[in-house]
Amino acid sequence: MRKIHLVIIFIGLGLLVYLAALLIFFPAQLVVDQLNKNSNIKIQQVTGSVWSGYATSVLTPAGHFNYLSWRTSAWSLLRGKIKTNLELGEKSSQTLHVKTQLQYSLWNGAIQFQDLHLQTNGDWLSLALQIPLALAGNIEAHVENIYWQPHARKGESQLDCQGQIFWQHAGLSHPEPQMFGHYQIDFSSAQPNNCTFALNSLEDSAVPAAGKLQLNADGQYNAQLSIQTGANTPVSLQRWLNWLGPANAQGKRQWHRQGRLADLQYLINGG
Repeated sequence: MRKIHLVIIFIGLGLLVYLAALLIFFPAQLVVDQLNKNSNIKIQQVTGSVWSGYATSVLTPAGHFNYLSWRTSAWSLLRGKIKTNLELGEKSSQTLHVKTQLQYSLWNGAIQFQDLHLQTNGDWLSLALQIPLALAGNIEAHVENIYWQPHARKGESQLDCQGQIFWQHAGLSHPEPQMFGHYQIDFSSAQPNNCTFALNSLEDSAVPAAGKLQLNADGQYNAQLSIQTGANTPVSLQRWLNWLGPANAQGKRQWHRQGRLADLQYLINGG
């Protein structure tokens, strides 16, 4: 009888070791295959496991990148969260480089980005926004925290944000080069479930601008923009700014829009 018990114990231990090995070395390619089938992101040339690995070909609506790495915490799964450190970009150029810690709650679907650093340029931003303008300049974002829970219950926090965005040498590179200046965007959640973005121009900007965007967790937004023009503003640039409407007596052009972000609402409704 004792021998039978020992055999059962050894078989049980063997199964545990086998299952642990499957979990530890679970191929990332199996997860990536599902992602490729069910999204507009295509990840190829994958190496490693779901816990640590990289890919050298990532195709997204915002462009193609040749480097994606991840390092996932196994302990976070015990708390019902997927927590991973991500790095995405182009190793051979400065088109885009993103580094962040991403958390996803298996309990309530909350998404959180922490310590996010982004570097890119106007060319990539034009592609990401899918606009017919060739933007210019260098863009950096330093984000302490972005938290969004699309299916929160009443009384729960849905949206929280904190960070800064800098756009140096902002302008247009095509069809006619235009230099606007240098701008800074500070964003935070002064009110619950609301993220406020404040735009200010830095010194020596050819086109001084100030603006405010309020974004709610349900996708509703309210945007205001004021652009100052004057005698020193190039005529070609003033013509380009006519889409904002005529300037007032102080040389300011005002723009205001409110509505709902369609893509955000699509996610809230569960796709």
